Parts: sequence; structure tokens; C-alpha cells
Amino acid sequence: MTWCGSSANERARDVARYSHEVIIPGGGSGGLMVAAGCGRLGLKTALIEKDERLGGDCLCYGCVPSKSLLKSAAVYQHAHSAERPGLPAPESAEGVQFPRASNAAVLLPLQGVRS
Repeated sequence: MTWCGSSANERARDVARYSHEVIIPGGGSGGLMVAAGCGRLGLKTALIEKDERLGGDCLCYGCVPSKSLLKSAAVYQHAHSAERPGLPAPESAEGVQFPRASNAAVLLPLQGVRS
């Protein structure tokens, strides 16, 4: 499909041949943002992801979970150094089970995405 030099009618006819106006390969953080933006613009959009879950490495395994772990470790360390400025020491946190971080807030803008 070549649109350079095509008239508006020719472009409209070409688009009518396809089921989607935008096809995005990869449901990682970049693909999700592009899909959400295209959806807001009213474009018929397809997002193709090879994995079962949307989010890619950043959201599911890398950036978001590691930042959550770093923040949890910092809070834990601050709590255990509370005696220095005169605050009471917390009870021992040995065996504390930290809940699994949720990416629900990150995926909230995708509520209208259908598979």
C-alpha cells in the first residue's frame, strides 16, 4: 500500500480492505501506550502479543517489579533504623510475608482492550 501521492479517495479505499487501521506488534509498555493512544483517537487497533500476559519484560519481570522490591527494601531498612532518631524499634520482621506486587494500576487504562 503506497500512500505518497495518493488521493484521499484512494487512501480510503485502501484502508477499507483491512480489518484494522493500526496494528501494533508487541504488548510491552511501548505497545500498550500506543494502543491506548490509538484507542482514544478512535482508531480500530490490533495489538499482537506472543505471551499470555500483556506488559512485556518491563511490566512483568523487570522495571516495575524491581522498583517495587527496591522501595520495599528501603522501607524495611528505614523501619529497622528507627531507633537512631529516637523512635521505638519495630517488632522483628523475620518471616514477614510481603504480598505480591500488583500491576493492576498500570493496566487500568487498558480496561477497554478485548482479546
